[in-house]
Amino acid sequence: MTANQEVRGNTLKVYLYILKHGPCELRDVQRGVGLSTPSLASYHLGKLSEAGYVRQDEHGRYCAVREASIKILDGYSKIGPAIVPQFFFFTVLF
Repeated sequence: MTANQEVRGNTLKVYLYILKHGPCELRDVQRGVGLSTPSLASYHLGKLSEAGYVRQDEHGRYCAVREASIKILDGYSKIGPAIVPQFFFFTVLF
């Protein structure tokens, strides 16, 4: 995945989980997102890492790169600890 490709689906869920919960280990991500195997979590984390959206710290935990979150979260709003799609507001209004 290149940096200009859109992050979506389970990869986006993994990124949002890490952004919300802070540094996470592989199994934390797997359980938190509801992925069936650790290898599936590793696949999505690898895609995010390759694109520069997450990195591994010295303890092996995955951390979101804050500078990259602007690109991914275009179309989302942060309300306190929650990250919601901007279409949520239109849904509530109508």
